[in-house]
This record gives sequence, C-alpha cells and structure tokens, in this order.
Amino acid sequence: MNAKVEAVNEWKKRILVEIPKEEVQAEFDKILADVRKRADIQGFRKGKVPEKIVISRYGEGMIMEATEKLISRTFHKSCTDNKINPAGDPVFEDTKINPKEIDAISYAAVVEIDPEIKIENYKDLKIKVKEVKVDDDEVDEIMDNIRNQRAELNETNEPVKKGDVVGIKYENIVIDGKKSETFPAPQMVEVGNATLAELNTELIGKKTGDKKDISFAFPKDYPLNDYAGKKATASVEITQVRAKTYLPFDEEFFKQIGTTATNEEELKAIIKDNVLHKKKSEAKDEACEKATEELLKKNDFYVPEGRIKYYIENLYKNEAHYFNAKNPQPSIEEYLEKRKDEATKAIRRFRILDYILKAENIKVSGEEVDSYIENIAKMYNYPFEQFKESLRKSGETIQIREELKIAKTLNCLIGEVKWEDACK
Repeated sequence: MNAKVEAVNEWKKRILVEIPKEEVQAEFDKILADVRKRADIQGFRKGKVPEKIVISRYGEGMIMEATEKLISRTFHKSCTDNKINPAGDPVFEDTKINPKEIDAISYAAVVEIDPEIKIENYKDLKIKVKEVKVDDDEVDEIMDNIRNQRAELNETNEPVKKGDVVGIKYENIVIDGKKSETFPAPQMVEVGNATLAELNTELIGKKTGDKKDISFAFPKDYPLNDYAGKKATASVEITQVRAKTYLPFDEEFFKQIGTTATNEEELKAIIKDNVLHKKKSEAKDEACEKATEELLKKNDFYVPEGRIKYYIENLYKNEAHYFNAKNPQPSIEEYLEKRKDEATKAIRRFRILDYILKAENIKVSGEEVDSYIENIAKMYNYPFEQFKESLRKSGETIQIREELKIAKTLNCLIGEVKWEDACK
C-alpha cells in the first residue's frame, strides 16, 4: 500500500491510497479459502468444491468483499501512519476498482480534522468560589417540611386554618366571561400552599358545608396553559376539612425518616450540614461555569461538522428513552438543526479543558479513583470491591479517570487546587 496526504484546507486532508494488485490477490485468496470451506454446491462434498467453480459462482462478490476490507484497513492504517485523527466519517472520491477481476485499487479519502489550538492566560482568570452560609430560617423551613410530610391528617369540624387540607366543590363557574361546567383547579388543597392564591385566604375560618363566592386570577405560570393569566369566579363549597396532627420528634420519628439524629437539635445540625454542602457544591459549579465561559470567549476556533454530527447522534441515542409513542422523539434532522450550537459549545469546552490538562500534566491517583468509585458504591449500597471490578472489566474506570482529570483541571482554574499539586 502506498499513501500520500494532501492538504485541502486548514481543516481538511485528502489521503490518496494505492493498493497494488498483489495485496488485492492475497486478500481475495483468504476469502476464497473461507468460502470454499463453507460452500455447499450440489454434486460436491462440502469443502471440496473446486476453486474454478467457487470463483465462477461467487467471484464478483468475493472481489467486492476483498475491496471493502482493504479500503477500510488501508484507510485506518494511513490515518495512523500519518498521525491523522479524523473528526468524522471520510468522504471517498476517485475510487478505482475492478469488480470483474483481480486488479489494483486506488481511492482518495477526504477527512475533516480538528484545528490546532493554543490556550493561553488560563491561570489568571480571577474567578473564585463565592462564600456561602446557611441561615436558621432555611433550616426551620426544612424542618417544617419534614414535619408536614409526616403529619397525620384527621377530619375535623373546626374552622379552617393555615395548614389544613380542604376538600372543595366548585359551582357556578365563569372563566374569562364564559360559563364552564368544570373548574381546572385541585379538588383538595392545603391552605397556605394552594396554587390559586385566593384559596389560601378566602377559606380561612370557614367550616365543612360553608359556601362562598370567590373571584380568582390564574397565575401567568399556571400549569394549564389554556387558563394561565385568565380571570374566573366560582361558588366554592367546603366538603371536608382535615387538620394536621404533628408527630413528636421521638425515636420512632427519626427511624421513619432514616436519619442518624436522636433529637431535634441533632436533626437541625444534619440539615444545616446538608444544605451547606449543597450550597458549596452549587457555588463551585457556578464558578466552574464562569471559568469555562471566560475561556470560550477568549478562544474561538473551528469545530468540524463531523464532530458535531457524531456528538448529536450520541445525544439522540442517549435521550431516546425519554420518549414514547405518545411523545415521539424529534427526528435526527431536528436534533442537528436545533442543537448544533449546544454541541459546538460542548466540543469546544472539552477541547479547551483537554488542552490545559495535557499542558499542565494533570494527574489523578489510584486513590482518588477508588474514593470516587467507593462513594458511588455507598450511594447504591453496593460492595466496593465488586463494583470496582465490574467497572474495570467494562472499561469504565478509564472514563472515570478522564472525567476526574477534567474536574481537577476546573478546580485549578477556580483556585480550589494549586496547579503544582495537580501534576503530582
């Protein structure tokens, strides 16, 4: 095989390949030997059919099979030998083959390549993780939510108060000036948390069996778009009132919610730690996003169409499970049209971070990989060693290591890890 590379432009190369007749003959002979073993022709024992008869019956197909194998193999070898990393599928041009007899083959393969990039001034972005804190009010709100979720509901004849769950029947409904048989609102509401704000105030003090005419204004972000922003009136009858009885913060309560806390103060401390951890994580993600956005602004470069197409095809496959017959997935053409910018940005982001981690020789230790895997194993209550081995066998450990390198690079960019420490 002889291969020559020509530059079409900065992002395209044409690989000219010639495969001599001798190589075609050798590949054809391998295929012929295999076909002879499997050939089942009347009048001959299996595996004993003469070559001439096999060639007369299957010759053209075998030549084409040899051709396809040789083109695929020589194309990949040409890329490897010339250090070309195609950014997408090749476009074959000027292909010369002879399907009727063994002959030399030649073709040209045009491939897109990634442009060379150089990322500079990434160590002085001056982007830091903002300080966060947790107020007592935030903890109290979560505590109230936990109590509410575990509260018992008991029917009562007492007047409605905030927090009660009330059953409602709507009559004489008028929406946007038109009478309606139905009212697009919940039949059971928690007073104080009702989507229609008027129900949170107008029901207070009423009892089961009471009726009241109420004017409503559907919020602009109402879940049912046909009613969002519209005004309505209705006669509301209270059919049921259920008051909450809060359970005490005792051993049984803590057992039910699955916490290690043994009293109210310990639960508050755990909640505060969890909220603080979440806020810190969000602040860190925000800083990383700002850092990458800054680098994207400073480093604009071409992304080959092949890379974009490959990215979106994978996106299309990965998102297929979100759709069904009632909610069909958009076509791949729609994905390519609507999500091209998203794909381009993601590819550029990866190339920038990949350049930096290689330039700085960012490393991830085996202990760091193990720690990451162990945390996932704990999350799913899976034996660590068994989980680690399954990841190793599937090759996912390599992917994890690369993702951790990217994460460490981002930590360096926002000052959470020192550059000199990241390469140790």
